[in-house]
Amino acid sequence: FVPHQSNKKQILYYNPTTQTWEKPILREWDSIEKHPDGKYYYHKRSGEVVLDGSEGWSLSSSNNTLTDVVAFYMNNTLSCITDSLVICDKIPSIIRGVTGVEYDNIYISATGRININILKSKLSTQDVAGFKQWLQVNPVTVVYQLAQEEVYECTNLDLITYPNETNLIVS
Repeated sequence: FVPHQSNKKQILYYNPTTQTWEKPILREWDSIEKHPDGKYYYHKRSGEVVLDGSEGWSLSSSNNTLTDVVAFYMNNTLSCITDSLVICDKIPSIIRGVTGVEYDNIYISATGRININILKSKLSTQDVAGFKQWLQVNPVTVVYQLAQEEVYECTNLDLITYPNETNLIVS
């Protein structure tokens, strides 16, 4: 019988803004990579925003020819890659410029604004107030690709290896 041996490490990165070591949240475009200097780095390429109706929204006139949906855009812009797909938990993503889409959809504009088209039947009123009310009841999480990658140093992730067999489990 050989007793079980293990080595467990928590992945942390140094956040210079808060001056603390934090656990990274890996999203679609993020990674942890070992660099030639032998250190591990967290490459943050994704941003996340939760839309809950507290944002500055405006009614868009660009899709005023659609009959089943109302178009809205968020006034503030994100530091993101424009015209790229986003990942959203409640609304399907489309590429900007697709026209005539008569279902819920979300996209990033060429200026970095979030645009949402929502079915009229889901809104109590087909205006900004009705849309904000819908978002308050149905908050939407959006993950987008950052325009500028952020790189942070991680704690050492080199594991102790054991004779004959080493299993690596990442959760």
